[in-house]
Amino acid sequence: DVRGKRLVGAYRVDVAEIAAHAGPAAARRTVAQRIGLLGSAPGRLRGPRGVAVGDDGRIYVADTGNQRVGVFAPDGTPLPPITGEGTPAGRLAAPWSVAIAPGGDLLVLERPGRRLRRFDRSGAWREDIALGAVGDPSALAVAADGTRIVADAGRHSLYVLPPVGPPRTIGGRGRSLGRFDLPLAVAVATDGSVYVSENGNRRVQRLTADFRPIEQWSLPPLRNLPAALAADPGGGVWVAHPGRAPVHLYRPGGVEIAAVGREGSEPDDLLNVGSVAVAPEGDVLVLDATRQQVWRYRR
Repeated sequence: DVRGKRLVGAYRVDVAEIAAHAGPAAARRTVAQRIGLLGSAPGRLRGPRGVAVGDDGRIYVADTGNQRVGVFAPDGTPLPPITGEGTPAGRLAAPWSVAIAPGGDLLVLERPGRRLRRFDRSGAWREDIALGAVGDPSALAVAADGTRIVADAGRHSLYVLPPVGPPRTIGGRGRSLGRFDLPLAVAVATDGSVYVSENGNRRVQRLTADFRPIEQWSLPPLRNLPAALAADPGGGVWVAHPGRAPVHLYRPGGVEIAAVGREGSEPDDLLNVGSVAVAPEGDVLVLDATRQQVWRYRR
């Protein structure tokens, strides 16, 4: 240490800053459920990117490599996947993010095709929605009133599709509140607040339900950039960092109050966190892109 600094890799970081951001002493590490393994058979996953949980407890996984959405019962039993076959637009193409709409419909974001596809609980197709004004859609969230929010990494903005009325674009590139730099994740809290994580600005922003900026907080220097968000029903937001563990729960203001998982190479360690979701009862589901699995941590 030199005057309160510590060399970490090629970077010198402030020890006091690390201590100020230190979270809970221990994370929940017991894995209560494991879903999936590498493969293309039913119940297997290949290159999964996103995870969501319905109000009935069903688990949906954007199974990007298999060009489908994997569907699992609450106990992990594989159910028929959603493929899009036989629909006007054909089979799903690189499903990237999934979200649950009011009423239980599933929304699927196809990143290369820049569109949303909606399916009901039975897996029946309902509609396709083109995202023509979006540069690079990276994540999807849905508000309680049905507003669909797409994080647009290409245009450094949020693309908002309300239930009634034309789409609108929020933000644009910048560092001030309400502006974004590479937004890669978005989540909507139970109070309507909208959380956005930005890799370019290395921070999380919180906006009101009508997208007025409230606050921001920077991430600790020893953590990778934010990759995924999930709102917690008890308040706050879970933040997943690519390739790192644990997954951290922050309350408004950026104070860390909980964590799940552990980084390492043991059988119960996370190898490469890619996405996170929260079940209605508060269980946390973490997608490990390397293990090709979704792990459940109890509330």
